[in-house]
Amino acid sequence: MTVKISSIQLITWLSTVTVFVSQAQQNKVNGSVGRSALLPCSFSFINGQYTNFSWLKNNSLFIRETAVNSSNSEVNVEDETNRNRIQLPGNPSSGNHSLLITHLRLEDFGMFRCEAYSKSQSVKSEETFLTVTRDGVSKPIVSVFQAQNITEQSSVVLKCEVASGSLPINYMWHRKASKAEKAKKRKHYEQTLVLNPKVEEDNGLFFCKVSNNFSTEKSNLVEIPLSGSATSSVETTLTSNNTNATRIPWLVITSTSAVVLFIVCIILTTIRMVKKWTKERQQSSSILLLRDQRDAAVQTNEEDLESRDFWKENNDVTYATIDHTRRLPRPAANARNTSIQFTESASMMHQP
Repeated sequence: MTVKISSIQLITWLSTVTVFVSQAQQNKVNGSVGRSALLPCSFSFINGQYTNFSWLKNNSLFIRETAVNSSNSEVNVEDETNRNRIQLPGNPSSGNHSLLITHLRLEDFGMFRCEAYSKSQSVKSEETFLTVTRDGVSKPIVSVFQAQNITEQSSVVLKCEVASGSLPINYMWHRKASKAEKAKKRKHYEQTLVLNPKVEEDNGLFFCKVSNNFSTEKSNLVEIPLSGSATSSVETTLTSNNTNATRIPWLVITSTSAVVLFIVCIILTTIRMVKKWTKERQQSSSILLLRDQRDAAVQTNEEDLESRDFWKENNDVTYATIDHTRRLPRPAANARNTSIQFTESASMMHQP
């Protein structure tokens, strides 16, 4: 028995179902803990051709969708714990059966595939691999919203925005009265902060700090009140430091350098004076005595030469010299040396 199929029937059959999954998304979809991921799947078919649709995860039934009519369908979730996290945001009547998973968990990762069934056949989409990662928060950006120049009647709204990061994300606002002052927390934990510039506490430098279970980041500083004309949305980008370092005034640098230089000079001068004093001390302790017309070295202090006890202990000494330059005679009261008086003169100085 031969079955003949016309070209029109073949074209009609081939066009009954076509799975459209973009090449960029068909292999992999990335998701972050707490956020959402959309797994695309679209069927183009003749109305009434397919009445049952399903999503499989790792080749196990994940959800089942049954078409009630051209505009409505019933969705059954295999795991009831996922019911509040599973949505089909597309229009089933147009063939869009994309799957949206909210509040992602690490255990949501896996291989997904959508399928369509009829009484006689079924069609499967290409597999899509969903990855779920634990991501730290990105550096937040503070946007300033205002309708006009800041006046006493106008208010300013600061919004802290984060491009990426696993949920939930916590927000905290901080204020600095000046760049030199330490930042203080504001009792405000929302993403937006409303300020009234006519209030002193609402003026200064502001920044927001964001955190989740994996990291903490803070934004650049934004100054209130702002100078110049304002726009509906101003994104403030200041110099950051590892992040958010403030510029040190040149006067502070100059003053600090001068103080350091002064301290170094004092230290060097003190070291020089100590060395000089030590050297002189060592020299003054080396005294030559003339004993029986011969020089004899004695370790003593120059002050001892003014003591009569020194000359009593050294009664055979005629005179003493300091570094071969100065002659020190006995005290005048010593009868033995009353006839000999020494004075320091060029003719009496001799070099070693």
